[in-house]
Amino acid sequence: MNAVVRTLALLLLLISQPLFGQQDSLPSQGQSENVAAVQSLLNEAYTHLRVRYVYGGKSPAGFDCSGYVGYCFGQSLEMSMPNRSADYRDFGSEISLLECRPGDVICFSGRNINRTIGHVGIVIDGHSENPLFIHASTSQGVRVDALRSPYFEPRFIGVRRVIQP
Repeated sequence: MNAVVRTLALLLLLISQPLFGQQDSLPSQGQSENVAAVQSLLNEAYTHLRVRYVYGGKSPAGFDCSGYVGYCFGQSLEMSMPNRSADYRDFGSEISLLECRPGDVICFSGRNINRTIGHVGIVIDGHSENPLFIHASTSQGVRVDALRSPYFEPRFIGVRRVIQP
């Protein structure tokens, strides 16, 4: 099952709009480095599919959402990320939903649906109004979900760009 989910997610990524620029233009040196960085991040993220949820978890033994995002960015890109979901409010650059692309951090309110960030994930397929993201779910561990679901859509707060072009 793990291999099937990863394969489907990668296929979606490949058939989606290009990550950077126009389809018929060649990426610049900086864009090529960003593509490699995003691919490294996503490869790391996919290796942890179905790892169980552990409150405060920051390792493959168990993750919470911010621990998972921080671990993936740290392992793949040596980036330090916030320890708490709420701290993403001022981290990176705020971008619109339609600008989001793989590697961006997607932010949601917690279970009480207030406007404070209480959950984060990594966008794996952007360029749409219904991006796919990978995250550590309290009920099912690390998994892939879509924004436009009854659970996540009302909790959506925004998207943060942390890998700058």
